[in-house]
Amino acid sequence: MALLRSTVVLFGVICSSMAHAIIIDFEDLPTSTAPFSPLTSFTENGFTFDLSFTGSNLGPAIFDTRCAPFSLVQSDTSAANALCNGDSDLVSPTQPADEADDVDFEGIAGQVLILQEDDAEIPDDDGDGGTITFTSGAGNLPFFLNAFWAIDDEEIVLSAGGLMATVDNPSNNDVGQGILSSPVRINPGDSFSVTFESSGAIDGISITPVPIPASALFLLGGLGGLAVLRHRNKDRRNKDWRNKVWRNKEHRKDAPLAV
Repeated sequence: MALLRSTVVLFGVICSSMAHAIIIDFEDLPTSTAPFSPLTSFTENGFTFDLSFTGSNLGPAIFDTRCAPFSLVQSDTSAANALCNGDSDLVSPTQPADEADDVDFEGIAGQVLILQEDDAEIPDDDGDGGTITFTSGAGNLPFFLNAFWAIDDEEIVLSAGGLMATVDNPSNNDVGQGILSSPVRINPGDSFSVTFESSGAIDGISITPVPIPASALFLLGGLGGLAVLRHRNKDRRNKDWRNKVWRNKEHRKDAPLAV
């Protein structure tokens, strides 16, 4: 029965991962606060990433573009600037309530990933640039890296497998998408990086789990079949044992008493 449950769970994980692209958007992560500690790893949507960084900054940080603890960003950019530690350039004036509802990512919502400035309030993106490197966790399924979204008017570049995708927005508060010319396969232990020319933030990263080969699915189906067969055989043995016990009892009941 344990084998059957394990097989069903594994089959469900594989099938769900094959369904569609996944957006890593940092929404499940808490906003960085003082005293500052750089974000060195995180898990979202079943994928774990280790982070490293370069540049004259304090490292990766999570910035809430809704200017937490405030639930809504005011349309007045000066007010938004005051609420967001002076980072109104990371705040979209027309912000949807939930990024999941913003299919085209035409406006920032919620959490974004930045490099924390070394002499500013926390969180606050660094103006001198740097690089964040993402390393896929050992327990991850292989996936294809497709694209990313970034905010601010500085150049931000995604690099993976010798390919690059660039976001270079025309002005502050703009969100742009950079798409790799071909999806790059990322196996556990492989890395990709995002380089900031100056300030800015990563709003989302698009990945697609590598499809499981048909042979593996057949093998998994075979394991499931064996588990079912084993479970049925166990039930049959238990039933035969119960019948044998019952017959023995009936036999003893019908046997003549010794005189």
